[in-house]
Amino acid sequence: MFKKALKLAFLLAIGFSMFACKNNPTVKTVIIDDTIVDGIKIGDFVDGKGTLIWRDEFNGDSLDTTKWNYDTGIGLQYDPTYINWGNNEKQYFRRENVRVENGKLIIEATKEITPPNRRDYFSGRITTAGVKDAETNKVTREKFITPQTGYVEARLKSPRGAGFWPNFMFFGANHLEYSGFKRVYWPACGEINIFEANGAKLTSPNHAVHYGTRFPDKYWLQYKEITVEDISEHYHVYGVGWNSSEIQFYINGENTFTVPLPFPQEDFGANSATFYDGPGFVIKFQLAIGGNFLGNIIPDASAFTSDDWEARSLMVDWVRVYKH
Repeated sequence: MFKKALKLAFLLAIGFSMFACKNNPTVKTVIIDDTIVDGIKIGDFVDGKGTLIWRDEFNGDSLDTTKWNYDTGIGLQYDPTYINWGNNEKQYFRRENVRVENGKLIIEATKEITPPNRRDYFSGRITTAGVKDAETNKVTREKFITPQTGYVEARLKSPRGAGFWPNFMFFGANHLEYSGFKRVYWPACGEINIFEANGAKLTSPNHAVHYGTRFPDKYWLQYKEITVEDISEHYHVYGVGWNSSEIQFYINGENTFTVPLPFPQEDFGANSATFYDGPGFVIKFQLAIGGNFLGNIIPDASAFTSDDWEARSLMVDWVRVYKH
């Protein structure tokens, strides 16, 4: 009996030690379902990451709408001041620009000739949040919200070329979304950019944490660019782990950026508790075109006429969520 208790204590200690993220993690199996992916099942404990609780391997032939909602339009369905998703983006998000094939989620940006005063650029965004669909005006509920502390990672490849803005991110579950929580506007809801990139800077993706209570006078940003191999030629695994002490970012299992908690601006309205003691986060993948982050540059027309559709696509191999 003593040995069993000691073993349990040891496993719990491992689970709460933050984010060792070994390249060859030790897996202690607790079988909940029969699906095996890279030797890991839902319910398995992985050293340095926690217990696997949710995933999408994108192995089907269409988006799994039991896990994801499409977020469409230009943002006006949420708030009349939210036009262009608040970032002066040029695209209209729609379902047709999202597909699943050959074991990958593909969000492809396109350009089409449209009537005057209509958008010419199209792309896609999927989210585990509840959304109000711009095309149907129907409200859907959230699909998944992250645990209070945990680790999330995805293996993905970026589009290339100036004017493309891909993002793998968290938003507070109460941000403008139909998630059942009292709405809290950005930046008070909190935002974590696990992977964000400028398509013109293919070896310099960034991590970011956005927080505060009011933009722009009580808004802060922790941000870091990381040097990696070409993000449009190579798949990389991007991850983030968080608890009450820190937010840690990883690329291919290497710790690339750490944001200690509480934030240094805590006395001025920063909200570190949002990141570990709030309603949790929803997960989003999106590919924007233009926007403030890129200096409002749009892609060259040739980017949309080339046969190389991968060059204008965000491609995701898988995403996995672990709970501590």
